[in-house]
Amino acid sequence: MKKLKIGLIGIGYIGCAHVTAIRRCGNAVLYAVADTNRGLLEKKKEELGLERIYDNVEALIEDPEVDVIHNCTPNHLHLELNKKIIRAGKHIFSEKPVAASAEESAELLEVLEEHPDTVAGVNHNYRMNVMVQDMKHRVAAGEIGTPRLVYGSYLLDWLLYDTDYDWRLEKKYAGASRAVADIGTHWMDTAQTVVGSKITEVFASLETVLPVRKRPVKNPETQALTYEEYEIDTEDYGAVFARFESGAFGLFHVSQISPGKKCHLDLTVDGASASLYWNQEEADRLWVGHREKGNEYIFRDPKMLPAEALPYTYMPAGHPEGWNDAVYNNIHAFYSYILDGKKRAQDTPDFATFEECHYLNRLTEAILKSSRTKQWIRLAEE
Repeated sequence: MKKLKIGLIGIGYIGCAHVTAIRRCGNAVLYAVADTNRGLLEKKKEELGLERIYDNVEALIEDPEVDVIHNCTPNHLHLELNKKIIRAGKHIFSEKPVAASAEESAELLEVLEEHPDTVAGVNHNYRMNVMVQDMKHRVAAGEIGTPRLVYGSYLLDWLLYDTDYDWRLEKKYAGASRAVADIGTHWMDTAQTVVGSKITEVFASLETVLPVRKRPVKNPETQALTYEEYEIDTEDYGAVFARFESGAFGLFHVSQISPGKKCHLDLTVDGASASLYWNQEEADRLWVGHREKGNEYIFRDPKMLPAEALPYTYMPAGHPEGWNDAVYNNIHAFYSYILDGKKRAQDTPDFATFEECHYLNRLTEAILKSSRTKQWIRLAEE
């Protein structure tokens, strides 16, 4: 069996998660990893047993042996790197967002159109959890009736204190939005996947609860750590009303300052006859709500899943599957799509596409505009 040769750029936290998933894939082999931080690269080479490393990103992109490149770099690097990878004739699997704004992602789509045989995927991995796939197919099969209400949240506490610092706090690296762009897009992608319909209109309120934070500064001579104050101009919290193209009404909120919430992405779909609820922190379970009979609490069991969801589960019942498995599902499905000879123009994948990520960029900017104007914003057709 042919195996794809994989290159990866960016060996931070998410890059390491990609390495683990790639190594689980029987249809691919990790060929090389690149990062401009030579010290980090050498450390990860030892920790992860990397065989081939580059501190020159261009060298990896131009390596004729590489079939696919994963872009695991910070947001502000995505546009230019993604364009270079596509123009080099490589298939591309990018962390989200594929570009920092809708204008940039539209530019990227134009480049992609010039390469119709290039497969381009995005790591919106929550949609690839097996129980989310189960939800999707239950909704499509009409098991809960017509979806009427879609609601939930994505809550974290990792930026709770004013001394918590990450590059995502700075607009020059992360873009104009923080909580919505970083985690709200995951919720919207998951909701749109399950309901099978796009969000077309939003009304939002965004809040910067900590307008001044403290950034760590290390004295180069003494190595002592001090803090400098800096102003924050992106949101810590957001609440969003949404209307779906199907007619369903939605509501979600996102926060990076909610104590005790570690990775709380939850989604409820209320249909005309039943409801479905899923929570990422208990990813292998699904709640089904009824009116005329007792509610159900379903644990993942391959024997009970629809045929369409079976490719995304591996363990026997009672063995939890979660976040790492969803990342693997996403990457493996991407590789399989390539090796099966499928084409963007005619074959709809389960994994997120650059086009869908561009739409999420448009939704994010509509949410920002709505919060400024205090009005409903409807996305125009492109």
